[in-house]
Amino acid sequence: MVLAAMVLSLGVNLWVIHQHIHQIDTDQGERALNQHAQNISQQLQFYRSVLKQLARRGEAQDILIMHDIATAQEWAERQQRYLPHNIGLALVDPDGKVLGTPVELRLGPSCVADLRKKSSRQSLAEPLVHRDNPQLAHFDLTEPVTDSLGEALGTLFVSFSLDTLQAVLTQSVLPHEVLILRDESGATIAKAGNAPDGHEILHHEAKVPESTWRLELIRAETNTVPVYLALGGTNLATSVLIVTAFMTVTILMVRLFLAEFSRIKTLLDQIHAGESITMTDSPLKETEQVLPVIQAIAQDIQEKQTKLVALSLTDELTQLPNRRRFNMEVERACNLSQRGVQVGLLLIDIDRFKRINDSAGHAVGDRVLQLLAACLRHNTRKSDFSARLGGDEFAVVVTNMQKNHLPAWAQRMCADFQAALKDDPLTSGDSVCTLSIGAAFAECAITRNPTELFRRADQALYSAKEGGRNRLEIDQVNLNVPPTEQVPVNKNLR
Repeated sequence: MVLAAMVLSLGVNLWVIHQHIHQIDTDQGERALNQHAQNISQQLQFYRSVLKQLARRGEAQDILIMHDIATAQEWAERQQRYLPHNIGLALVDPDGKVLGTPVELRLGPSCVADLRKKSSRQSLAEPLVHRDNPQLAHFDLTEPVTDSLGEALGTLFVSFSLDTLQAVLTQSVLPHEVLILRDESGATIAKAGNAPDGHEILHHEAKVPESTWRLELIRAETNTVPVYLALGGTNLATSVLIVTAFMTVTILMVRLFLAEFSRIKTLLDQIHAGESITMTDSPLKETEQVLPVIQAIAQDIQEKQTKLVALSLTDELTQLPNRRRFNMEVERACNLSQRGVQVGLLLIDIDRFKRINDSAGHAVGDRVLQLLAACLRHNTRKSDFSARLGGDEFAVVVTNMQKNHLPAWAQRMCADFQAALKDDPLTSGDSVCTLSIGAAFAECAITRNPTELFRRADQALYSAKEGGRNRLEIDQVNLNVPPTEQVPVNKNLR
């Protein structure tokens, strides 16, 4: 009876231990799988954040507005050099047409076809995966491009190599595990790890957040045979002690792993939030292997974000601030005007600039723009702000400058510009360029609104053009006279 009771007790204990270990394996597998799926999701989120930064740049918006295919091709090829791991990149109009040559931009037939389906609002399982060329297997991401009012202008398309996903799985997988990433149809996207053998196999599956992909985890269940053999040669008391010790160790290990997983999750959350991270030593070898990768990813993200911010606020040709940066400065200046600071806005346009491009070529036209930018830097104070708005239109925000000083400033500016054109080897043989300038001042509540101030300066510029060009025209707000005051800049420029 006693022996039967001991055997029965031992059998019950063995069954309980087996069930508990199985549950722990299941829970650990699900937690590990969810963490792996989150790693894939964060990789996708990083690429989507990069696409958003590019899509919000004024240059991309201007290209889609102008539907300039040549500029779109050049812009896309330039961005491909800066964006890591990309296969193809292009701007797409609202009808799903690629602005540029798809082959040169590395867009395969499947990519082009899917973009057309997307433009016709067909439902697609995104991110889409294409394997037409095994050496260029990739997944596609898109980001809508809108104007400042939120109106759709088109789409930014970027495809990334499947090798990036393979690297994430390889860095994450543990020994005796297999990770398989599949698309909506069940086809394998990436796979890492060695298939476990000699033990019961556990299968786990989870959806990758913010995608239609699924991630599978195959791992071996804990081998309990040694535990059974040890307990089989002892009595009930020894069995109880062994079970107690085993359970204690298991719980401690589970807590240790949970603490490390929690620590890694905290680090990834800090990276996602753009915060700085601090690395400390880990008691687990596996975590020590992951932490340097996390730190490298965080540093890489920070560097790329810094570069993207700088690129998004600077005009590439003239190195002046672009329109996006100008909008921010005008709003700041209007806020200063509400506190009594004299603020003015000058819009400068090169007269008949298209004729220069058509007759002398775009290289000369680009040089003219660069010389005008240099003259603006030379003739503006540290408190002033110069920017290129696009094409041949420039802007200057001035503070504490009186209206009656503007004609003299315009004369100096035009004289320096003419001298620069004459001295430069590339432009010295071409026709002399003149400038039309429209100015408006934030003198009352109406003109202290950025939109209204820009509108009045633009109207003044238009009047200067209509009045014969080569002129400065100053908007008048509070006088009962025609809306602008026309002042010739220099009658003898030509």
